Amino acid sequence: MTISTRGSMNPTSAQGPTRPRGWSARDFADEWLDGTRGIIKQMRKHCPELADFGFMAPSYDDRVSNLNATQVWGYGLDKYGSVKWYSVHK
Repeated sequence: MTISTRGSMNPTSAQGPTRPRGWSARDFADEWLDGTRGIIKQMRKHCPELADFGFMAPSYDDRVSNLNATQVWGYGLDKYGSVKWYSVHK
């Protein structure tokens, strides 16, 4: 399962500012964990047969963002062991 964050992951993007100034890798990881925790809870409640599903980790371009993948993962992106796939930009 993927959670779309396109256009909202970066503090600045082609669409203009989308996050508050100072939004950090820690904020990114916390938001991801909050969202995935809610989805996991609802999946277990309503679709227990799918309880072992996984997420594709968010992917963003480190070259054009102040977010760094190493930092985001360091803040516990996969704290619950629910990330099954990860992709990167060139």
